[in-house]
Amino acid sequence: MNRRAWLVVGLLVLFQIVNFADKAVIGLVSKPAMRDLGLSASQFGFIGSASTSCSPCPPSSSASSPRGYRPSGSCS
Repeated sequence: MNRRAWLVVGLLVLFQIVNFADKAVIGLVSKPAMRDLGLSASQFGFIGSASTSCSPCPPSSSASSPRGYRPSGSCS
C-alpha cells in the first residue's frame, strides 16, 4: 500500500482509541457524577445513551435491506 493509505489506517486507529477512551472515562466518572448531579442510575443511563440515538439513521427504504429492516424510534 502507498503512504497515504497507511496514513488513513493510522488515523482510523487513532480515532478508535480516542472513541474507546471517551466511553471509558464516562464509565469511570459515573458514580461521582450521579452523586453530584443527583441522578439515578436510569437517568444517567438515559443521558449516556443519548449519544447513540443521535447518530445518523440507516436508510429506511426496504430496497437497502433484503429483509426490509426498518429502524425504530426517531429514524422511522
